[in-house]
Amino acid sequence: MTSSTAIRGELVEIFRRDLVGPLPWDADIARERLNTNPARWYLTGFLAPADDAPESDDPLVQEEMDIEAASAIGAGAGGAAGDEEDAEKPGSSRRLFPSSVGLTVLLPIEVAEVDVVVTWGDYVTEPPLPEGVLIDERSGGKDGSAPRTVDWVRVPRQSSVRLPIPHSGRSRHLLPESASLMKRGGALQLDVHAREFHFETPSGAVEHVRAVTIFLVNRRACADGRGH
Repeated sequence: MTSSTAIRGELVEIFRRDLVGPLPWDADIARERLNTNPARWYLTGFLAPADDAPESDDPLVQEEMDIEAASAIGAGAGGAAGDEEDAEKPGSSRRLFPSSVGLTVLLPIEVAEVDVVVTWGDYVTEPPLPEGVLIDERSGGKDGSAPRTVDWVRVPRQSSVRLPIPHSGRSRHLLPESASLMKRGGALQLDVHAREFHFETPSGAVEHVRAVTIFLVNRRACADGRGH
């Protein structure tokens, strides 16, 4: 008999594959073929080029913007105050995509480096499209520069790197294996932020650690000002 926990786990996996896309262990869709741009196929799970994102030079700024946005949404949600407020008109600003993703860990102060494994998927068009052509199934091919239909084929990629941990401050490291195929270039980048941190344990002892945040940032060039 299948447990309720197993059923919930299967549902989570179904939604993850549908909204985020393939992970390294999804062999059946590792080299999937889509008939539309992956950025329109998946709702999340992808990083837009940093040049196309606001304040994108510093991933920490994006994180702060996300927190502020979440707080603003929560402040007017539910309760009598939220019901009495006038409904805001829908904004007309363009949709903004994230250009970085990261995590923070606490490491023993003596740790000088960490091993990082980055996995992602590159999507290439079949047939190949010339650089600078915007993909739009509704208008593709009208000017003779692009075929009317095009498939997006996923190519699984991986990069392993040993990162030195700065004593404090910030360091940046490009992933050579992730270099863009476009003439304008660019690559994926790992941003490392570190600072010393002290905290008291339940026993009363003081632990001296280093808080390390590692961001994966899409520093690839944009195509005609749009993400790819």
